[in-house]
Amino acid sequence: MTERRRYARHRLAFPIRLDSKRKTGRIGMCRNGSISGLLLGTPSRFRLGERLLLAFRVSERHQQEKQLQGTIVRVEEDTPDSWFNRLVAVELDAPDPELDALFVAEARRQARTFGACESSPGVA
Repeated sequence: MTERRRYARHRLAFPIRLDSKRKTGRIGMCRNGSISGLLLGTPSRFRLGERLLLAFRVSERHQQEKQLQGTIVRVEEDTPDSWFNRLVAVELDAPDPELDALFVAEARRQARTFGACESSPGVA
């Protein structure tokens, strides 16, 4: 499979509020993210192509809530015993360069705390 990512992906976890025209006030948990998109787990059923408003704080240290819009580009089932068992990949409407510094700092903090891998390189 050819790697299509243009930006570094950072492995980190934080809660996200999800709103679409069909469903409002839903929740998700970020699994990884880049400046152009996020992969999240959710108990909600969303559809491929559905538009989402994402609202989140990367950590309690970042008081300002980010609100971004994007389109679901992939939906799949994850481990059935997981509460956030539906994976949703969201492509943001536009890359947000501010996310990189936030994601890098929080991925490093979580890696130190939980022993996880921080990031994977993107393809230029």
